[in-house]
Amino acid sequence: MNTLRRIIAVIDLFSPESRVGAIAIATARQHAAELHFVALFDHIIPWQAGDQPPPGSPQERFVLIETQLRERLRHYAAHSGSPDASCTIITGPPGEELCQMAHEWHADLIFADRQTSRTLRNSWVPWLSPITSFPCKIEIVAEERRHRLLHVLDFMRMIKKKRGSGGLPPGC
Repeated sequence: MNTLRRIIAVIDLFSPESRVGAIAIATARQHAAELHFVALFDHIIPWQAGDQPPPGSPQERFVLIETQLRERLRHYAAHSGSPDASCTIITGPPGEELCQMAHEWHADLIFADRQTSRTLRNSWVPWLSPITSFPCKIEIVAEERRHRLLHVLDFMRMIKKKRGSGGLPPGC
C-alpha cells in the first residue's frame, strides 16, 4: 500500500452517525499523514420560517454562519481525537473548491460519504454542472447498514406495540 501524506475528510456536521471522520483519523494515524477536515456550507437558513432573520446584512449573517460552522468543525475535530487537524468551510461550488484545495494541498486521498461525494462530483445542481475531476482518489465511506436496520426495527416494534394496545386504527 502506498504511503499517504495528506488526507482530506469531508465531514457532514449534521449527520452524527457518519463514519467518515473516524475512518479518516484511523487512516491518517496508520500512515502518519496530515489530516484536513472540511465541511460544506450550503447556505442553510439559521432561523425558522416565519421568524425575523438575525440583525445585520446578508454578508454579516453569512460570515456569522460560516464562523459558527468552523467552530463546530473544530469542536468535532477535538472531540474525535484530532485536535491538530486543520479545518475549513467550503462556501463556493463544492466540487470546484475542494478540487482546488486538494490540488494546492497535494492531497493523496479524500474521504466522503455517498451523498457528499455526489454533491462534490456534480456541484449543487447535478443536471446543470459537469462532473468534477479530482487530482486524487475519493474514498466513499458507506453508511453502516446496522444503524439503518436498527431504526427500522425500532419503528416496526413501535407499530406492533401500538396495534396491540389499540393505538392504531384497523388496517394500519
